[in-house]
Amino acid sequence: MSDGPLPAGQSPLHRGWGGVVTGAAIVFFAYIGFDAVSTTAEEVRNPRRDLPVGIIFAMSRDGLLPAAFGKVHPTLRTPVNVTLVVGLVTAAIGSLLPLGAVAELVNIGTLAAFIIVSVGVIVIRHTRPDARRPFRVPFVPAVPLLAIFSCAYLIVALPTVTHLRFVVWLLIGLVIYFAYGSRRTGAVGEVG
Repeated sequence: MSDGPLPAGQSPLHRGWGGVVTGAAIVFFAYIGFDAVSTTAEEVRNPRRDLPVGIIFAMSRDGLLPAAFGKVHPTLRTPVNVTLVVGLVTAAIGSLLPLGAVAELVNIGTLAAFIIVSVGVIVIRHTRPDARRPFRVPFVPAVPLLAIFSCAYLIVALPTVTHLRFVVWLLIGLVIYFAYGSRRTGAVGEVG
């Protein structure tokens, strides 16, 4: 990651282009909030008020989360159950793991998800050219290919230990999905 603060008088570019790319890969999580907002905006009627609720409903409605997590507090009109659980899990992770390792895992996961979405744009544009598209990606396949290349480039810039951790977490996630989530959503075998 970093060798520590730069000595006085040295430029941030002292570590070269590789340092810039590694820094971009590590702070990439700042973009994740926008990603969450943009992908769940369709789930709500009044985005300003309802978007946080829509983020939770999207997952509890499709069966990936228990229905209790989709319940909204009658007075506060917020998903209190899931907020408490996520807060406790986040606090536990934050207290047990180094922040840098957590940030790198979040970043590599998000970058991988962006690659998958970009590949999906190209595939769906060819397999379902007549599908209704309220939001269209311009210049397909050029824009998705640029996104794939950019995200892969940032992934490569992350430390090797992050790649290994990502593979382990990915395998754990796949086991959980196929043991629990796929039966609850009925999504396996329906892709394409």
